[in-house]
Amino acid sequence: MFPQTTANLVLALRTRYERAHRRQDLDEAIEVGLLLVGDRDCRNEQEYFALLAYVGGALRLRHDHFGDYDDLRQALLLGKASVAPGRTLETYIAVICHEELSATFHSAHLRTGEYSYVDSAIIHLEATAALTERLGRVGRRAVDQAALGRLWCDRSVAQDAPSPAVDALKAITELSSAMRHIPPSHRMFGPVRREYARALRYLAAVQDNMPDVTDALDLAATLRADLVTDLLVQHPERLSTLHLLTDPSQGGTLPHALLDFAADVMERTLTEVDSDDPEYARCLLEQARISAVRETNRAHAVQAAREAADHATADLATRIEGALLHARTAQALGWFPQATRGYEQVITLLPRAASRALRRGDQEHQLARWEGIPSEAAACALAEGRPEQAVQLLEQGRGVLLARALATRGDVAELREAHPQLARRLDELRARETEYENTGLTVAGSTAPATTATPGAALVTISAAGWAGHQKLSGLRQQLAEGWDALLDEIRACSGFQDFAQPPHLGRLKEQAVEGPIVYVNVASFRSDALILLPDQVKHLPLSVTPHDVETQLHVLRRALTPDTGATREAQSAVHDVLEWMWDELAEPVLNAMPDGLRRLWWVPAGQLTQLPLHAAGHHRTHHGQRPRTVLDRVVSSYTPTVGALVAARARPSAEQVRAPLVVAVSSASGHRPLAFARNEAELLRGLYPAARVLTDTQAVAAEVRAALPEALMVHFACHALASDAEPSEGRLLLHDHEASPFTVGDISRLNLHRAELAVLSSCDTARIGPRLQDEVIHLASSFQVAGFAQVVAVLWMVDDEVGHLFAQDFHQRLAKVPLACAAQQVHEAVLRARERAPNFPVHWAGHLHVGR
Repeated sequence: MFPQTTANLVLALRTRYERAHRRQDLDEAIEVGLLLVGDRDCRNEQEYFALLAYVGGALRLRHDHFGDYDDLRQALLLGKASVAPGRTLETYIAVICHEELSATFHSAHLRTGEYSYVDSAIIHLEATAALTERLGRVGRRAVDQAALGRLWCDRSVAQDAPSPAVDALKAITELSSAMRHIPPSHRMFGPVRREYARALRYLAAVQDNMPDVTDALDLAATLRADLVTDLLVQHPERLSTLHLLTDPSQGGTLPHALLDFAADVMERTLTEVDSDDPEYARCLLEQARISAVRETNRAHAVQAAREAADHATADLATRIEGALLHARTAQALGWFPQATRGYEQVITLLPRAASRALRRGDQEHQLARWEGIPSEAAACALAEGRPEQAVQLLEQGRGVLLARALATRGDVAELREAHPQLARRLDELRARETEYENTGLTVAGSTAPATTATPGAALVTISAAGWAGHQKLSGLRQQLAEGWDALLDEIRACSGFQDFAQPPHLGRLKEQAVEGPIVYVNVASFRSDALILLPDQVKHLPLSVTPHDVETQLHVLRRALTPDTGATREAQSAVHDVLEWMWDELAEPVLNAMPDGLRRLWWVPAGQLTQLPLHAAGHHRTHHGQRPRTVLDRVVSSYTPTVGALVAARARPSAEQVRAPLVVAVSSASGHRPLAFARNEAELLRGLYPAARVLTDTQAVAAEVRAALPEALMVHFACHALASDAEPSEGRLLLHDHEASPFTVGDISRLNLHRAELAVLSSCDTARIGPRLQDEVIHLASSFQVAGFAQVVAVLWMVDDEVGHLFAQDFHQRLAKVPLACAAQQVHEAVLRARERAPNFPVHWAGHLHVGR
């Protein structure tokens, strides 16, 4: 097939997708185009570069609608190759190439927030507009102006934007001009007016930065455009706005005038757009945003946002954003029942945003767009006086990816007995998913859209086999997602399995408190609370902590734990201050509300609190007194990311004692300082367990570890570890071959181990949670839980090699004499012993913790 014919087919399939929304059309467009992209014989033909642009555009569109980051990376490679310097493109081909590349850079900006991408998008779209004029395509000019307006609008709110007011003015200028030439029947009618209203809203927010009167005069002239003139005829009171715009002394009321104009634009637009069109929901959402900013119209904002969220044809992002605006605006008004409903709707939709059809990193990115929702939802439910609903919202909204993995990897004995064929299909689907994840493809190992690859390098990267491989894997992801949905629906249709792979109901959650209370600790924007889960009730305890309080303590803790300052007495005193603050504000009120004789409890911190060592809270200088004011001297603590994770951990039979643990010790990892005590830990375990399988240094490679794990009741790792704040699933244990075969959080999470009981991670930062995705609780400790380990011993921060060895020695010497079910008690005793050795250095003992049953 010739490039021109293929390019036309790609465009036709893509156009059909945009009208009918059938994903198979878009997939076929990409598949057909990629078959010819790698054909070197076609690279001298002009139409070949149009093909690159069209296929890149289709990949970009699939990323925008379904979230696959690989698609965006590859779209950038193709787009930059299509406009490579050193060749002369025919004008109409150049228009196609620059326009598609501009759209791709814009998507990259929306994905990453990077300022440089929106600038690149503007450069290429301005090139498109200049070429369009050269061709004499006057009608196309309005579409280009509309697109430029949107770009300037996005630039005005981009991080580090130097002149947001100027950018918003430019957006209004371009959009106003476009509006004069786009009739209501045109598909761009609604989007252009929505963007115009958005630009007015942004300008209202940044108008204090408007450089001078000239800009205000220019804006006044812009607002005399045809549409606004019509509005002024209908609303004469708006005439005063033009005087405000030309009189800087009246600037105090300018934002209100701009918002009034924006509201009028959206009101008129909604009468012109078909109410069944998805664009109608987007316009409703923009109307709600404008009303939310106009404080006198917040009630209308709640209603419009709710209508957008409930609209039958709205896309998923609009529904989520609408529900979230509904919740936040109602919360600001004190309408807590409505706010709770909105947050609950967001929480229900989030798993769809993080679809199984996406790579793990893309799922995390989607969830990161809407962080902090569970804490606010629970707080609103508590403001209504509904603690049980608050518990359910925290459970459903936190650990979305964790819950999904645990729900389909747990014990399916009942399903296997009642419906063996369904159980077999479940096993097969899990195996296919694991196989896919272990062979997943990325572009040149990149974790961000390519920005430095030359067009020549991009073309070298493109090969028919490589692109076909990506397309095959992308299609497999979609098939797997559809397969899971269909199979779970079929299982839940069976009698007695309606709740299969669903979050545990409240009764099941309360059952977990039989062995000890479970304490949720939650800090939201307007209140903080503890929820104590008991077998017969949910006890609500109001607290008095603010997000600012928590962030202040975290800042102190982070400074004290840096390698440069952590060894000083001043830094250790600061850590003690944080532990004391936690006792006064969080732990003591909780423990005082507990029944007498309490010896064990589980902590479930939410949001920011996941970064704090609640188990070590206290005034540790009082630990020799009759009633010490410390958690360590009052109770044995464990953590669980969610109570659902505890349910999964306890579903497996508990092992008694271990005879042949797996021990992995790496004393020297390439690029990192040696660990002098790693081999000592290996010898310690060998002495306690003569049948142990020990893998040290060159033996400790990823393939050997993976092969040994399925037979291990207990595993002990003594090696370096790295956490990743940007992409938590890229955190890793540094085995001997870590550079060639990284052993990451994602890799570990894909294991499905049936005999696993206890994982001991004698490595730094294995339970550390960064500021991103706090409620997903993604770190090395939780990855071992997902893999099947019912208990994990881990560390919140960096610890000295010898300190870690001494802790491991204390822990294992005690554990070797008791059942594995006693691991939490042995962690507790080892921490107490470490405190005795170095009471003034809490960094040595406060970070060690137990996770699980």
